[in-house]
Amino acid sequence: MSENPILKWLQSDQTLCNIINQIDAGGNSFEEQALASFHQLAEHYDLPKYPGTFTDKHYSFFEQLGINEPRSVFEEATILKYLDPDDDPRGLVMVALYGVKNGLFTDINECAKKHFGPNKIPKEYTVCLVGDGYAGQLHFLQAGESWFELGARSAIKVITVS
Repeated sequence: MSENPILKWLQSDQTLCNIINQIDAGGNSFEEQALASFHQLAEHYDLPKYPGTFTDKHYSFFEQLGINEPRSVFEEATILKYLDPDDDPRGLVMVALYGVKNGLFTDINECAKKHFGPNKIPKEYTVCLVGDGYAGQLHFLQAGESWFELGARSAIKVITVS
């Protein structure tokens, strides 16, 4: 059995533990704790919170990891939430933060499998990410819809390769 990378991160980073413990001690709901973690930890680790907050430093970091299409914490958290909407929001945020921090992103085609069916994914589709913080919503764009008019923070066009 392999070690949980999130648990290993928590055990090896005292500042992370201190921030998590401080947020937990506030007595807020899980959703409020998730939102506080989203903001505080993204800032602490200098991670892009939203698609529009990438800096040259972020792009250089992801380029060094060989990643051409990096994601923000919001994007990764929204994808994870779509795949497991009933999961603890604090865990979703931690997995999203860990993924962005380490350049490990969830395969967007997993969302397409859930939406279209495993053997019915179109060759090309677009997903929009609407919302704020960790609580974004993933929306599959239909013909005639505009991601801009939906108020989406970002849109991801996916072209599957057979």
